[in-house]
Amino acid sequence: MATIFDKLNLKDQQTLVVINSPHSFDDELRQLKGVKIVRDSQGLSSVEFAIAFVTQRKEVDRAARKQSAATYATTACTAFETRS
Repeated sequence: MATIFDKLNLKDQQTLVVINSPHSFDDELRQLKGVKIVRDSQGLSSVEFAIAFVTQRKEVDRAARKQSAATYATTACTAFETRS
């Protein structure tokens, strides 16, 4: 069965930026081998792959602005709208 990261097309990227993920997503992240998980992209010169969990459009915009400071390599920046 395909994992969430297979579905998101995570391939050989070595760094994954994760923004505002729920604690329930930590189990998924722990299954990744050989991938560095970064919770804040400040200071990164490039972003290979990013996932942002948001509930409002303004959070998508804020996450995009934070990421735009870094140069994107082969980035898949995905925003999930979560409902509480």
